[in-house]
Amino acid sequence: MKARLVTASTAAILSAALIVAPAQATPAVPLNIVALGDSVASGVGASGANGVDYQPGTNMPGGCYRSYKSYSEQLVARLRAAGKLVNFTNKTCSGATTYSVRQTQLGALNASTTHVLLTVGANNLQFAKYAGICIFSDCSGAPSAITGALIGPMIVDLSTLLRKIKQLAPQAQVIMVGYGQPVTRNASTPDTADRICGVFSAAERNTPGKLFEINDANDVSAYLDLALFGTALAHHVDYVSPYAKFGTLRSDFADHSLCDTEQSFYHGFDALDPGGDGDIAVIHPKMKWQTLASQLVASELELIG
Repeated sequence: MKARLVTASTAAILSAALIVAPAQATPAVPLNIVALGDSVASGVGASGANGVDYQPGTNMPGGCYRSYKSYSEQLVARLRAAGKLVNFTNKTCSGATTYSVRQTQLGALNASTTHVLLTVGANNLQFAKYAGICIFSDCSGAPSAITGALIGPMIVDLSTLLRKIKQLAPQAQVIMVGYGQPVTRNASTPDTADRICGVFSAAERNTPGKLFEINDANDVSAYLDLALFGTALAHHVDYVSPYAKFGTLRSDFADHSLCDTEQSFYHGFDALDPGGDGDIAVIHPKMKWQTLASQLVASELELIG
């Protein structure tokens, strides 16, 4: 068979066709993000005056208290504003433990999940009960040591949870977010700080002890963070935290724990004032904390320029 001769006129027609033919656009691939975890993940305390930013039906006794100002909600809003196509499922719920996340929240995960955001662990330590001891009694010494002893079992169950997440969403990037330090180690209390500051003793904030001893509330916070980081590392999960290293906060979170200044990133008794979020928000992060946490996660994702 003879090869066909392509004439100049034929070549011109072919070139014109190539120019005129519309390019086939590549369909945008959506990000499928799932948020899991407890009250810090759901945004308790970040809702604004009178809880206006909680999702309808969640801001009630026994509810999940999902705020539109939580770090995951803020992150998704930033991604969408940057032009990303995002499918988002928020399963976070106040009071969640590693066990309850495993039992009630993992149904949102599947093979198409691209990112999982997770904050959990504090309720394994019965942190609300422990905080009550700090507020109404004295949690230095034995109460802190007892609470700290719950970190070991928490690590075991968190490991089980992370394995299950990876099994259900094998392609997903998992990012855990830590809690930070709710109360300052500084024993002095500014006059302008929250009135809860008069409740905490110096010993509850900063009790001298040996390494690996848990003697006060800030020891509990620091060792919880270390345990979360170590568990994330062991399971090849990303971890972001208000702590830069053990016991030392990142510069943008430093000096903003309760009783550092009036510019605290955590609620004290101000949550009980008219228009506040109520007692459920005491010792919980404010919206500014959630915003900074959202920025940490965004940096880890490397999806926003």
